[in-house]
Amino acid sequence: TEFMRANYVPTHDTGNERDTFVKKQSFFIVYKNQVIRIPKKKKEAYTMLRNLKSGAGNFAKGQKINPKNKGDLLKLAEYLNS
Repeated sequence: TEFMRANYVPTHDTGNERDTFVKKQSFFIVYKNQVIRIPKKKKEAYTMLRNLKSGAGNFAKGQKINPKNKGDLLKLAEYLNS
């Protein structure tokens, strides 16, 4: 959870008038007894996966794994455990 201050600009009538809390979500995978955070950007995730296990980056790219989608990450976890 992250606190975001109001950023309202009356002259342009833009931004938020109220302070808010924003929930941020991160995904992690346990691989070879290490907890690894999955980057949200596809390019960064594919690069990280290539370094993790040979063929994992190509698998993720071929299956169009979206690092923000729980279902896609389950497919990835199954591949890493095989």
